[in-house]
Parts: sequence; C-alpha cells; structure tokens
Amino acid sequence: LSIRRQRQMCIRDSSNAAVIFVSHSMEAITRITNRSLVLRKGVVIFDGQPVQASLKYSDLFEQKTENLIKKNFALVSFEVVTNKGNNSIRYAEEFRVIIEILSDSFYENLLLKINLTTSSGQIAAEFSNKNNHYSVDLREGKNIISTTLSNICLLPQKYYVSFSLIKNRSDHLLWCRNIAELFVDGDQQGHQPYQLQARSLDIIQ
Repeated sequence: LSIRRQRQMCIRDSSNAAVIFVSHSMEAITRITNRSLVLRKGVVIFDGQPVQASLKYSDLFEQKTENLIKKNFALVSFEVVTNKGNNSIRYAEEFRVIIEILSDSFYENLLLKINLTTSSGQIAAEFSNKNNHYSVDLREGKNIISTTLSNICLLPQKYYVSFSLIKNRSDHLLWCRNIAELFVDGDQQGHQPYQLQARSLDIIQ
C-alpha cells in the first residue's frame, strides 16, 4: 500500500480507537504515527516521538548483532569481493560473495538469501538462489559458496550485507546479520534505494 493509503486507513476510525502500525520502514513510521515504540527481543527500549524512535532504531541496527549458527555448522569466512576493492562498487556494477562453511552433515536443496540493508534497517535488495534457479547442496566437511550478484542499481551510500542458509523453509542453519559492508559510489539520486533501469525511453509527439 502507498503511504497515503496507509495513513487513510489509520486515521479513518481514529476518534475512538488506537491503531497499532508495525513496520521496519522508518519513512513510514515517521509519516504515519504520532508515537512510536522501539522493541529489542520483545522488550520496549524506547517510547516517544517517531523521529527520535527512528534515530534510536538506526543506532540499534548499526550495533553488532549476534549471529545464529547451529552447532553442526562453522562459518569459516565471509568475503565481499569487488573490482575496486575496499568493498566498494560503482552504481550498477557487480560484486561477488564468497562464503566458506564447515558442515558435519550433508544438506540438499537449501535456501540461500543475501540481503543488502540501509543504515535505517530498510531492506534495499535481496538475492535468493531459488529465484535464480540455482541449487545449494552442502556436503560433509568444507564447502565454499561463491556467487556474483549483478545489476546492483542502488543509490550511492553504505549498505550492510547479511545472509542466511535455510532448510525446510523456516529452519535457519546460518543467519548472520551485518556481517559486511558494501559502499556504492556515484552521483545518482532518488527516493528509494533500488532504482529501476529502462531499456528505452521514447517520446512520441
């Protein structure tokens, strides 16, 4: 839904009711609400104005988070490789992710997800091996997963890289948040982190 439609729905019956709006979008929170709560592991750590809540959430997100790693796994290394080095790419360039894992069992048909998020916690882009018709099977012992992600049409800023390995749709074998940073350079502008590219633009008069 658009921000305008969300706000209309929230204020339609606001005279005799309180509407609870849950979101990780700080833009939506600051536009729609007049009071905001920030929760960490189910505990309220901030209660106040939306703008201050947004800043609190950003500070919280930038803190180093604990990684979820099952006992039968060992994450050996995680690396972001770019042509320029220093974890930096130009607008629309590609980069490579290399993950080294030690597993004590055989796993097949796993879901690999790689997310790029902004400093406010907004997910800017996501990769899924299944959506790209790649299979991820791990054998017992050392495994190296390497994938090149292309068409990174993100606005210039810093992004956080997270990834997860999932079996049976919901069982996280690995879940590592903010494990690396990616810097996008350029002078592109826009209101959303991800920008669509056009194959053509014609004006008929």
